[in-house]
Amino acid sequence: MAWFSCFWFLWTDFKEINTDKSGVTDENLQADYNEHGIRLGIIQQGIYFNYDYGKGKNWPFQLTQNLNADMFSGYMHDAKPLNGGSHNSDYNLQDGWNSAMWGHTYEYVFPQIYQSENATRDRMPAFFGITKILKVEVMHRVTDYYGPIVYSHFADPEARYMPDTQKEVYNAFFCELDTAVAVLPIILSSIRELRSLRVRYVVGR
Repeated sequence: MAWFSCFWFLWTDFKEINTDKSGVTDENLQADYNEHGIRLGIIQQGIYFNYDYGKGKNWPFQLTQNLNADMFSGYMHDAKPLNGGSHNSDYNLQDGWNSAMWGHTYEYVFPQIYQSENATRDRMPAFFGITKILKVEVMHRVTDYYGPIVYSHFADPEARYMPDTQKEVYNAFFCELDTAVAVLPIILSSIRELRSLRVRYVVGR
């Protein structure tokens, strides 16, 4: 009987016991447009992957930037003899360093871009336009590193995630920016009109 009572207690409170109270709920995300703002924050950090995993693990940007293109192009050189003193600075290319931008972008940043586009396309044009601008800001660095990248076929298993050529990617960039340029002035005009109406209403009273 005692065993049954314990089992029943755990069963009836199963959801509450197994709810992570340290995170945010779906209801929390609805307040103050957090569902969009949090994504945009991650995307902005992803421009050069300024992301902090906590406990001092905020160094991935050094892999994506400093130890990769900066070193290969001669923009910087390290005084510490990493890898026996032979690495990207003398064209002994390191796979772990050179793949870091690709891995971090497609694991963390582009999924947020994809979700933000889908969540805002039809009902949040301002957030949609900003997402488009940040998308180009993030991904132009990636294509300049690697050339062909997965862009128009991201999250498209039917197309087998085929990469676009750099020319195709840049053409897509201009289309993305055209979309943002078309959307944002309309939003700004609406905001100015609302402010003007509010001022006239207050003065009229």
